[in-house]
Amino acid sequence: MKATRLVLSATAVLAACSSSPTGSGNNGNNGGNNGGGSAAMSATLNTTAWSSAASYRATWTNKVISISGTSTDYTTISIAVADVQVAGTYSLTFGNPNGGLVQIVSGTKVWSSGYPGGSGTLMLTSLSSTHTKGTFSFVAIPAFTATSSADTIRVSDGKFDMDIQ
Repeated sequence: MKATRLVLSATAVLAACSSSPTGSGNNGNNGGNNGGGSAAMSATLNTTAWSSAASYRATWTNKVISISGTSTDYTTISIAVADVQVAGTYSLTFGNPNGGLVQIVSGTKVWSSGYPGGSGTLMLTSLSSTHTKGTFSFVAIPAFTATSSADTIRVSDGKFDMDIQ
């Protein structure tokens, strides 16, 4: 379980870092934005609207799906779940059996559902070798760089629609 969580955590961070803030304008391919000013990934962080207007990326390799997006202020949401074979609902709650987790990185602060008290759900409504679409919601707990439980982030109304790399 710890090894799976470590691999998924590293996958989520690498996916977030691999996207370029300037994209090709081709609906998510090559980590780009989708051209028309809309985002392929959006959510509400506490009460603030967030979107992946800077970049986004989805990969699905060896049954591990990784979905990430970065806003224009460089706040990144990265979701990773192991053993994904079909569309469906996957847990992002701390201690879940599929090792699913989500991380938010903003500046030097990090939050994750991979800590006690973290929770969430990823629903893949559509999944193929070339495209994925779905929704997410979660509670992310501050990591070593945040200061108190008051810093917990509640994410609602999350959605994504992007090509798989």
